Amino acid sequence: MKGRDLISASLKNLYGLFPREKYRARSPHSRGQLHRPSVPLVLQDVYFSVGHLFDGGVVDCDRKFISHDYRPDKGDSFEIGQVIWGNDLLAVDQLACKVGSEKEAAYLAPIVELREADIAAMR
Repeated sequence: MKGRDLISASLKNLYGLFPREKYRARSPHSRGQLHRPSVPLVLQDVYFSVGHLFDGGVVDCDRKFISHDYRPDKGDSFEIGQVIWGNDLLAVDQLACKVGSEKEAAYLAPIVELREADIAAMR
C-alpha cells in the first residue's frame, strides 16, 4: 500500500467476495483493481456496502505473517497463538492489530468515524 501497512483481517478479507474475473489486475489470481483509487477508500465502500451486514468476524491470529514486498507468499512468520472473534468487524480488526503488536491499520479509524456519524444522524 505504498509504504503503509495493510492488515489482512476480517474487513480486508471481504475482498474475497468480489470475482477475480472482474477485479483482477495483471495477474488473474489477484484482485488488483480493488486497490484503486486506494485501499482505504475501497475498504470504506466494502464496509458500508456489505461489511455492516455481517453479524461478526473472526481473525486467525495463530501466526503473524510479514511480507517484505507485495508478495503474500514471501516473508516472515511469527507465532501469536490466538483467535479473535466478535460481533463487530471493525472492533475485531482493531483488536487483531493490538494482539499482533501492530499499529492500528490507518484505514480503520475513518470507517469507525463515518459509522458513528451515520448512527448519530439517524437519532
